[in-house]
Amino acid sequence: MTAGDLLRAALDAALDRERAQLGEPGLEWDERESQHIAAACRAADAVELLDEQIAAERAGEDRPSIIVKCLAERRLQDDKTAEHLKYLQLDQFTPLKNPHRVAGGHARWAGVQRGRKGTA
Repeated sequence: MTAGDLLRAALDAALDRERAQLGEPGLEWDERESQHIAAACRAADAVELLDEQIAAERAGEDRPSIIVKCLAERRLQDDKTAEHLKYLQLDQFTPLKNPHRVAGGHARWAGVQRGRKGTA
């Protein structure tokens, strides 16, 4: 299996867990999410190819300029994979907030009236 296939299998397993948690057996990826998943899988496959290229360069001629370019492209592909995954609407993928900072924010703004209440 390629890295993209493994990523798709992991995302499908996450969707299955979300279905079970919400009790909605008909929950599916929408068209936008499907496109992001496909793009993320392509990026994961590209990372796998770049890893093979980097390993071949290290074992063969060991040209530092090519290795640096491949590593830079690998880093960009990793970022693209993460960027595509952030558009998936699963509770498991929502970023966690730091409870200490949330409590500090609530304490700081608890007595402050925000907005324009009572004005015309």
